[in-house]
Amino acid sequence: GLDAADAPEAIAAMLVEAGRRGHAPYSGCAAACVLVLADGAMAAGTVLESVAFNPTIGPVQDALVGLAAVGRSGDEVVAAWLAVGRGAAVAHEHVARDLLAAAAPGAAVHIRYWT
Repeated sequence: GLDAADAPEAIAAMLVEAGRRGHAPYSGCAAACVLVLADGAMAAGTVLESVAFNPTIGPVQDALVGLAAVGRSGDEVVAAWLAVGRGAAVAHEHVARDLLAAAAPGAAVHIRYWT
């Protein structure tokens, strides 16, 4: 489940769906994100671990790649919602904040936790 609190229903549903698609068999640290663009469009991403842990793809990176694939860019992102495990061994929220600061510096970042 997801402690969605004040997350809009559509975003919470996308976070859960992206989390289900994720692949984190090594760390066990599921993570998902939804990027909201200025025009209301949304893109979801999830964690995709590699056996070597490198190049593991984080949820924000996955969502940004999805945006690029359809001709959109990070500078259109106005908000990011991230779902992570509370106290997880892999702190996806730190990398997500750093990546968003570079790709979408004006985006509001919202962190929610798996229950």
